[in-house]
Amino acid sequence: MATWKKVIVSGSSAELLTVTASFYKGDGSALTGVTATAVFPTSQTTPILSTTKLFSNDGGNTFVYVGQVTGSTYAGVSGDITINTGGVAAIGSGKVTSTMIVDGTITGTDIASATVANANLVNSSITIGSTSTALGASNTTIAGLTSVTSTTFVGALTGNASTATTLATARTINGTSFNGSADITVTAAAGTLTGGTLASNVTGSSLTSVGTLAGVTVTGTAALATVTVSGNATITGDLYVNGTTTAVNTSNLFVSDKFITLSSGSAASGDSGIIIDRGSDAAGNVAFGFDTATTRFGFQNGLTDATNAIDTTASSGVSGSFIAHVFTEASHGATKPITGEFAVAGSIYTNTDGNVWIYS
Repeated sequence: MATWKKVIVSGSSAELLTVTASFYKGDGSALTGVTATAVFPTSQTTPILSTTKLFSNDGGNTFVYVGQVTGSTYAGVSGDITINTGGVAAIGSGKVTSTMIVDGTITGTDIASATVANANLVNSSITIGSTSTALGASNTTIAGLTSVTSTTFVGALTGNASTATTLATARTINGTSFNGSADITVTAAAGTLTGGTLASNVTGSSLTSVGTLAGVTVTGTAALATVTVSGNATITGDLYVNGTTTAVNTSNLFVSDKFITLSSGSAASGDSGIIIDRGSDAAGNVAFGFDTATTRFGFQNGLTDATNAIDTTASSGVSGSFIAHVFTEASHGATKPITGEFAVAGSIYTNTDGNVWIYS
């Protein structure tokens, strides 16, 4: 007989005959027969001094001083720079020679911050044309140049070109060649449509094809047998589709409405849901829907595209499953129901003291 059974969760009480566990979590204060082990500290030492002790694993519970670790590390440093056991570094005598320094006058208190003055360099300036510029300085104009040759100029050029007469490469404008040497007249093609309004002799004729329209606005009623839109279509009013099949071929469908109503055209109640087409999968389609026979939501597979009913009891020979009713004492009442729609296998109930019950 199905009844409510208590689920043991954290915080709930239970009486059990035996308990078998592969691990124990806690401080172990109530355990017996446990061999004592080393007690590790639970707080951090700060600051770390040379006399601070560190745990050492050499087969026993031993320790070493921080000073021993740092002294051993510093002792291994050798070469042009040495570090004593106190951590003080020093450059060896005679390790920095004049051959390491570029000719010139060195200023500063040490090598790291030393600089060489521009004036002390052999070439302390650069001359372009007749304009000399000291190193570190700048000029806004340069004089004395007879010509400038460059494959590319980046930026704006101002002034007139004294020798430029034509374009380096002539261009064709509406069929007329133009190289900049003379004015040209561009004549529009006979079939060219210009402006935002078609001429009366065009609108009054049989206009069968105008190529690609960038935008079309229809203010009245348009009866079209077939409409194909290759770009975006925006409908600011209502959209009515009077047909037996509506197909939406898109990768993702975005619906701004918060609710979707199914079976709105049905005269009587019946099963409703969503069917996912799995193509050539031998297991058939998968459905999520409402089964009116059991008044429960559930899942079912093995369905065809033309399915209009769902059986979540699996009595039809295909796999099905219910969605469990989950409710609380505050929302349903102070007692667990023993009849009604909630007293079915898989229902889950939580009362105010935190205990969880499942109907099975």
